[in-house]
Amino acid sequence: MSTPPRSKTRHATPSSSSATRNGDGRLFTESDEVHLLKTLEKLTKSTPPSSQIIPEREEVVNLEAYPVLVGELSEYFPLNLVWREALRSLGSGKLREMDEKWKSIGIEEAKIVIKKAELAKEQTDLIMEVLGDSANGNCQGKRKF
Repeated sequence: MSTPPRSKTRHATPSSSSATRNGDGRLFTESDEVHLLKTLEKLTKSTPPSSQIIPEREEVVNLEAYPVLVGELSEYFPLNLVWREALRSLGSGKLREMDEKWKSIGIEEAKIVIKKAELAKEQTDLIMEVLGDSANGNCQGKRKF
């Protein structure tokens, strides 16, 4: 009785004939063990070292250093602490960049508020001129539009 030829593709499974081959208590044959070791060796050579798999220790980020960013985002995520942890994971470089963007927008908003106030003052002056003229009995006003 001859043994059937083995396929070229081998799997790391116990021998199918019996759980204890040759009565020595071993689950795998010697050739199966050699095959497993060779497969393991190939995998370890193709896998990056563990230092590349395990992420580096994250820096401790103090969100108080980015008050504009935290203040603005607090309006969108009130009473939610998860977003704070997500922010910390971004690192100080990215947080600094985000904080600067919010500061820039705040400056732009302040400039717009100033322009609106100047426009309101200008138009209020025009209205007051007309009202002042009409109070004096002169309905034509001094200004031409």
